[in-house]
Amino acid sequence: YAVLGVDPDASAEEVRAAYVSLAKEAHPDGGGSEERFQVLSRAYALLADAEARERYDSLGVG
Repeated sequence: YAVLGVDPDASAEEVRAAYVSLAKEAHPDGGGSEERFQVLSRAYALLADAEARERYDSLGVG
């Protein structure tokens, strides 16, 4: 949640919007960092998957 700057109760739409905004800034083709982009992408993949997000929320692991 911290990586994307969203609250744990953020909707799927809010998570996606945060990812899109941050990914545009971090994308290597736009002068961003490959490492930062990868971190954002992994965080989004976890939170965008409803089952993975539920597991993360309940266990604290993705």
